[in-house]
Amino acid sequence: MEEEMNTLFHSQHPQLPASLELTQIRKMKKRMLQVGMELSLNFCTIAYAYAFFERLILMGFVNRDNMKARAAVCMVLAAKFDHSSTSKTFLRTLLEASAKAFGVSVRDILKKELKVLDQLHFELMMRPGQLIPHCVRLYEKVATDEDTILRCSKREGELFLFTMPDS
Repeated sequence: MEEEMNTLFHSQHPQLPASLELTQIRKMKKRMLQVGMELSLNFCTIAYAYAFFERLILMGFVNRDNMKARAAVCMVLAAKFDHSSTSKTFLRTLLEASAKAFGVSVRDILKKELKVLDQLHFELMMRPGQLIPHCVRLYEKVATDEDTILRCSKREGELFLFTMPDS
């Protein structure tokens, strides 16, 4: 099954390196979601990380060797861009959680951050149509766990894109 998915993925994206597999990309996204859940980030922040990562992949900047570091940097950039807190404590926690989840050093993340920004042409703002599909998939992925949705969708008294409807 995985082999068939990876073959189909490469037939649809022949410009990507053969060593880059769909299953690996999905694992990186799963780790992004885990970091986001651990830090109670909203779905839009995680969606930004997914979108940045996919843009890097499609532009040919991600390969098997740098995938973990690029995913970690995308997570950090998304949180810095979309999250309301940029306190030193939050950023330190974010960097440490990302480094641990992706098996890279905090130093490596910080070192590659400007390079990734340059590769993204410093264009972090995205149209809703670029983010909403990611948000919907994220919501569907965790929709079976009501407590998780409520924890992810509330921050400092604000409600974000997805919340559980009143019964």
